Amino acid sequence: MIDRTEHCKLMPILIKMLKAGTLLSGGSAAVFTPAAGESFIINNIRFYNNHTSTVTVSAINVGSGTTKPRINPAVISLSAGIGAVFDQEITLDGTNQIDIVATGLPASSPGLNYLLNGVQKIS
Repeated sequence: MIDRTEHCKLMPILIKMLKAGTLLSGGSAAVFTPAAGESFIINNIRFYNNHTSTVTVSAINVGSGTTKPRINPAVISLSAGIGAVFDQEITLDGTNQIDIVATGLPASSPGLNYLLNGVQKIS
């Protein structure tokens, strides 16, 4: 008889809101960086423009170091009071981070709200 327990190890995961915040003027911000040894799957990034004018999300970059590839296929332009969901799954470990590049942001609140939802691998 084959003992299948050796081959069927379960990986515990935690489904949760990973990060929430507000982007203000500055253009680019590192919004999520896992700690060393952590692994995540980002299921979606939600944006909501609380500002009174249009805000443009020109890039969502993922990677490490100074060169991070852009992963959003198009510029996301949000009029005042409008939201959007970027629902491409992104895998991250402790060597990667997510940067959001946006223009039209105000110097003070209200700005562009963002929310990252996903799954964390529990070691």
